[in-house]
Amino acid sequence: MTTSTLFRGLAAAALSAIAMLGAMPASAQDFPTKPIRIIVPFPAGAITDTMARMVGQRLQEKWSQPVVVENRIGASGSIGAEYVYKAAPDGYTLLFTAQSVLVTNKLLNPKVGFEPDAFVPIGVTTRFNVAMMVNSKLPVENLQQFIAYAKANPDKLNYASAGAGSTSHLTGELFKAMSNTKIVQVPYQGIAPAMLGMLGGQVDVLFDNITNALPYIKAGNVKVLAVGSEKRAASMPDTPTISDQLPGFSSTLWIGFVAPPNTPAPLANRLSVAIAEALKNPESVKRIEALAGMEAVGSDPATMASIMKSERAQWAKVIKEQNITVE
Repeated sequence: MTTSTLFRGLAAAALSAIAMLGAMPASAQDFPTKPIRIIVPFPAGAITDTMARMVGQRLQEKWSQPVVVENRIGASGSIGAEYVYKAAPDGYTLLFTAQSVLVTNKLLNPKVGFEPDAFVPIGVTTRFNVAMMVNSKLPVENLQQFIAYAKANPDKLNYASAGAGSTSHLTGELFKAMSNTKIVQVPYQGIAPAMLGMLGGQVDVLFDNITNALPYIKAGNVKVLAVGSEKRAASMPDTPTISDQLPGFSSTLWIGFVAPPNTPAPLANRLSVAIAEALKNPESVKRIEALAGMEAVGSDPATMASIMKSERAQWAKVIKEQNITVE
């Protein structure tokens, strides 16, 4: 099952979760009675942090309890994840993170101090489409031309990544494998310097989320050949998908909430419904729309669990077949 298929039908799932609230035990119905902490394993100011604070504000308004966002950064998000992993399973300490922490960190580093599957999913809040961009000077105008050009020039093209094991790296390796092309990775320390490498002409290709890249796309600094989702991006409806040329290709980014292991399902459901409602708040809708390329999701716990399982299987295959390691 593909990630896009899993994302469909979320409205029905949310209604089912709402219906479950009536059957909750009193402890879940009384929640919360004290402040809630949202742990973000990335720096303040990043999109994940911005979204956490927006959702936290809506939850605080709903429940009249403080909602505090804490940034616990390091080890590609694993430090914050491990902190929540060891927290009490009472719904008062939550992890809000990009998918890499829950999907690929353990695959790349088996020694991380948490088991992703042991977290209790709450829901995916938003997702981003991935754009395949090329240097504006590259003599190609579409994906078909690019693949033909890459095959005619093996190992002469390169692509930028945000570092070994990053989504941009894994997406690049997935593309190479499915297109049967030889393109050299150029790792940078983060997506911002990778984009600068693209703008400066040091690299030929970059896979990055549309929200980050849109200003450069609109300015004509880069050419977008395709997007990584199975359906066209709402913010770029005229841009084809990579799967048009490479059937089955799928690479999107998302962020979401999980709770510590053994958190009771009624609490997870209550949090999931409240977060989905927060995303529908008019002010939230306005802010999400302002971040072009971002799409509100608001999934239920079961759907998030399925997405995590599906994507972990996909990226585990890429990591193994392409022999990807993180030093």
